[in-house]
Amino acid sequence: MKRYYRELAASGEMLTGVILQLPSEELAEILAHAGVDVIILDTEHSPTGYEKLVSLIRACETFGALAFVRVPSARDEAAIKRALDAGAGGIMIPNVDTAEDARRAVEYAKFPPLGRRGACPFVRANAYGGEDRTDFYAKANAETAIILLVESPEGIRNLPEIVKVEGADMLQIGTVDLAVAMGLPGQTEHPEIMEALHRTAALCAEHGRHMAWYCGDAVSAAALRETPGVGMLVLPFPEIAIHDYYAALNRMMKGEQKAP
Repeated sequence: MKRYYRELAASGEMLTGVILQLPSEELAEILAHAGVDVIILDTEHSPTGYEKLVSLIRACETFGALAFVRVPSARDEAAIKRALDAGAGGIMIPNVDTAEDARRAVEYAKFPPLGRRGACPFVRANAYGGEDRTDFYAKANAETAIILLVESPEGIRNLPEIVKVEGADMLQIGTVDLAVAMGLPGQTEHPEIMEALHRTAALCAEHGRHMAWYCGDAVSAAALRETPGVGMLVLPFPEIAIHDYYAALNRMMKGEQKAP
């Protein structure tokens, strides 16, 4: 069952998302069955290659999750095109530093007249040509969603212009990269980082965009559900959840840690 970002956003409900780095169809199905709305398949920091994308996207769709793909770069036109041709409902663009980066992403992700995405109606995104071969382009332009990932001090300075770029749907602050770039490695909740997050939410609310906000736990998520501009809460990486759960369980099994 394929879903679309604008259909989900129009419901007015807070969405949940997660970034999946392991190229595992089974894990994608587990996350989708657990009710996660958006699964972002990472091809920037993971071994996931193009050959895996179709089966991962199909696994997301099995239980109704919307599949996005995080591509390596805003400048990687081929990666953007392949992800969308494979049937991804949207893309996440990392390292967006300027409005020009954002415009380039829209240009590569949209067909004319909105962009210059290469046209082929015989791709999986159009049921291999089985759907309407004339309306496919306008339909894809309307349904394809774009998340801009801002990860640098330059990007933070340029937020007022980046948020205005037409065709982009959502912004997210990459707090890990931003903290490292600011000389604050690991301090993703530093006051300067938090100020950037809240400023982004305010700008998104002002300009009719949504913000995706990474949450480390349910307590922080609860505080964000009523924040204007925030449209999606990004859950902890599955890899972290698996590691930390089994590390704690292992310590308890060995008597090194008491059960909570």
